[in-house]
Amino acid sequence: MPALIDLTGQRFGRLVVESSERVKKNGESYVYWICQCDCGNRTKVKAIYLTRGETASCGCLSKEILTNRNKSHGLSNTRQYRIWKDMIKRCENPNSAPHQYYFDKGVKVCNEWRNNFQSFYDWSISAGYKENLTIDRIDTAGNYEPGNCRWVSMKHQSNNRTNNRVIEFKGLKRTVAEWEDITGIRSGTIRARIDKYKWSIEKALTTPVKKVI
Repeated sequence: MPALIDLTGQRFGRLVVESSERVKKNGESYVYWICQCDCGNRTKVKAIYLTRGETASCGCLSKEILTNRNKSHGLSNTRQYRIWKDMIKRCENPNSAPHQYYFDKGVKVCNEWRNNFQSFYDWSISAGYKENLTIDRIDTAGNYEPGNCRWVSMKHQSNNRTNNRVIEFKGLKRTVAEWEDITGIRSGTIRARIDKYKWSIEKALTTPVKKVI
């Protein structure tokens, strides 16, 4: 095994080498250098990545570059930008709500969008974005990516959610929002009739709403 070149004390970009650590993986021995990053974090890096200049921070540098790139488009105050940020947050942050429908199920944002807001913005325009529409995944088990997303109304999206309530009446299974379209009775009224006033499904869906004069 060749002699270990001591990198202790040397600086590589934002990283300063503090010490080394030998790690065995699959019967092979590797040397990692423990580095202190200017941002305060510590990270382990192989010597070859340091000397070649392939690793220059704990990861904070690439995050800053990405942030600056996405801010440079001048669209950070748009609704699409907020949608983009929220989309990434609910897929990557286990503390975001409702994480059980995204993070817990492994839903991802494709790299094309995740790493480039401009790409997402361009898609949104070509896909018919409007201020009153929301982004919707066609396959709710799939990821956020061009082939699986569209812009739809809030009502349409509620019909596509896996947690939407389904009511069966005369052999038809429809969501509450769909029954609103069929009967003309507001979905809130249908739910109140069934849950609060304990009406039967038939009575809740067939009784006309009294008009207040």
